[in-house]
Amino acid sequence: MAEERIADLDLKAKVEEALWYYEPLRQSLSPVSVEVDDGIVVLRGVVPTRIIKFHTLKLARSIPGVREVRDELLTDSDLEVAVGMALARDGRTKELLGHISANATYGTVVLTGYVESEEDKALVETIARQVPGVRRIVNRLHVEPQLVELSEAVPTPV
Repeated sequence: MAEERIADLDLKAKVEEALWYYEPLRQSLSPVSVEVDDGIVVLRGVVPTRIIKFHTLKLARSIPGVREVRDELLTDSDLEVAVGMALARDGRTKELLGHISANATYGTVVLTGYVESEEDKALVETIARQVPGVRRIVNRLHVEPQLVELSEAVPTPV
């Protein structure tokens, strides 16, 4: 058991070192955590692009002694979709989706658009903050009740 634990610690160090030397990942300052249990590597975090995610996983798989790599990495576009889905699932915010956008960069989600009230603004931020992988929220939502009312009055083309 102790030897296995040491081997896992050594393997973790080797994977972390390989990821450190992968320049696009290092330059992106993306926080990728590495866990190892019995030769099974779990990678968690947010990376900016799918290509960086692909190469990060490939690097981890290439380390001798790695039996399996479990992918729990998200890309910024994954985060944008996840935030949108979280807002759509919540009955209090799903009607606001046509007025809000979420853009992610390195795990920081910027909320833009407009909402009817300060309460809606805070609620959208709270829901977005709870999405796994979100590191930070920048809330640039504007409270403009008259714009929401006007947009609801415009007939939808059939």
